Amino acid sequence: MAATDGGIVNSEALRGRYTVISFYFAECAPCIKEVPILNDFAQRNKEYGTLAVTFDSDDEAIKFARRTGFHWRTLANARELIDQAGVKAYPTLALLDPKGVVVATTSGLDVGAKGAAIDKWVAKARSSRTQ
Repeated sequence: MAATDGGIVNSEALRGRYTVISFYFAECAPCIKEVPILNDFAQRNKEYGTLAVTFDSDDEAIKFARRTGFHWRTLANARELIDQAGVKAYPTLALLDPKGVVVATTSGLDVGAKGAAIDKWVAKARSSRTQ
């Protein structure tokens, strides 16, 4: 699939490292509220891949990124992928392991809890690498 930055994202591109995926849509207030947490995560954890996925159009996704300062590569027009992933609530975060397998998800409106969940994912992944 083509990302809004013109790059291509496929399953191979998501392998080899942990990747956090954010499922959102532009008019979702909690999605907007969690942007700073997601940007902070990406800044502090450069060894992780990040990807945002939305059913919004490319134009809407680009405007969302500009308006909110969201810095993640984004797949727009991704309704089919969202349905395949079984996402029913927004915002939803998923963690893929280096093999591309979903190993954790969290969804809902509590942005603080989601930030804590991401930190737990990172700690668990780091501890499993050192064992």
